[in-house]
Amino acid sequence: MSDLEKGLSFLDPITKTLKVDEIDFGERSRIEYTGIEELAKDIKANGLINDICVMGRPGKPYLLLAGGRRLTAIKFLKRTSVRCKVYPTLTDVQVMIVELSENLHRQDLEPVVVIKQRAKIAKLMHKNSLENKEKAPTLFDISKSLGIDKATLSRDLKLSGLIEQYPDAIKNVKSRKDIAKNLQKLEQEEIIREIAKRQKKDDIELATTSKTKDKGKKESHGDVEVDAEDIRKAKHERLQILLKKFYVGDTFEVCEKLVQKEAKVHLVEIDPPYGIDYTKVKRSAENTETYNEIPLSEYPAFLKRTLKYAYDLLPDDGWAICWYAINLSHDLLINTAKEIGFTTTGIPCIWTKPNSTGQNNQPKINHSNVYEVFLVLRKGKAYLNRNGRVNEYRYPNVKSKSHATEKPVELYEDIFDTFVSQGSHILSMFAGSGSPIVAAIKKGYQVLGIDSHEAHKVSYEGLIRKHLQL
Repeated sequence: MSDLEKGLSFLDPITKTLKVDEIDFGERSRIEYTGIEELAKDIKANGLINDICVMGRPGKPYLLLAGGRRLTAIKFLKRTSVRCKVYPTLTDVQVMIVELSENLHRQDLEPVVVIKQRAKIAKLMHKNSLENKEKAPTLFDISKSLGIDKATLSRDLKLSGLIEQYPDAIKNVKSRKDIAKNLQKLEQEEIIREIAKRQKKDDIELATTSKTKDKGKKESHGDVEVDAEDIRKAKHERLQILLKKFYVGDTFEVCEKLVQKEAKVHLVEIDPPYGIDYTKVKRSAENTETYNEIPLSEYPAFLKRTLKYAYDLLPDDGWAICWYAINLSHDLLINTAKEIGFTTTGIPCIWTKPNSTGQNNQPKINHSNVYEVFLVLRKGKAYLNRNGRVNEYRYPNVKSKSHATEKPVELYEDIFDTFVSQGSHILSMFAGSGSPIVAAIKKGYQVLGIDSHEAHKVSYEGLIRKHLQL
């Protein structure tokens, strides 16, 4: 049994001998198979090594899933029955998994075909999880279904994206190692070269002096030389695309529109005002001019509305994380979340700041605080992408903040990877400086961030330029 067949055990096929005329070829009826006579001779001499795969359909003939050539050869031999693996009614994704399983029995199957089909299955599994309001599959879930390890799947997903962009790079390349080697040479130009090809000549107006300075100048990226002006244009267009992931507007108004459209995300990140009169509690805090505080009297209603939108935007199995002031709103947050439908252990996750001297307005009687907390809220039967991760995150604080409550991008990268897998959809309801958006982009998530201040979008642009070298 192959590794992939072991991964299919959850589909519970049974082995059964069926009459040939009970099997419907379906779409395969239009395929003209070659080498049938040779295959028939081999089956006659050695028997059928790999069973035909079919799917049971109530009141209808069995549908052929995989093994069209073998079944055609059986018919060529004028046999009336054949041994089959019979699967129950399957989803489209499960059908693809079965087909891939059978394809891997072929010795001549090119690695690029396997890579592409694995990526297609992963994409469909994510799409189906949103459509069916189910928890997003983790890389481990998908790799287990395919009978491969998580690292192999992660590499194949990355290679698939590059193959799609650079098909010429893999022409006449047979081995997986050579495919990866060729694509690695182009990886640094994954954005730059493709955008530059499509860029219209006058898309971006550059200063005359800048054009004169860079005219004909070349920059080396790996083994590829690219015109410096094309690089600048490509980076500019990429930046404009990423800026659209930060939406300036009222969080509740945007969330209401998303709910009306029945939009779903796998993870909601919430870093709301804390209702603590921030400018007084944290007197040394930077950039508080655009920080919108919520009066303590209004905070319960505000928090309930926030969590309700988060709950409605999650599928039946999803996560939300909410930052809060543990000394003021711990019980309120837990009780409000449970009232809405979330479950929680009530034990917060802690971000500790090893480089911080702490916040303390009364150092003679109080310790200085060098941590912040968020509460994990679970909807349905969501499962962590990183099983059993400890609840402490140790990352240095941001040294020069553009937003009063700015948190490091690296912290968010770790948090997101803990809860969801690559390709998942993330919503940041109060994006602030945009660091959660930048982290999601860097890690390969689909993301939207919302904030009410245009000035914060400027900060986000600075983070994008810094972390993505744009």
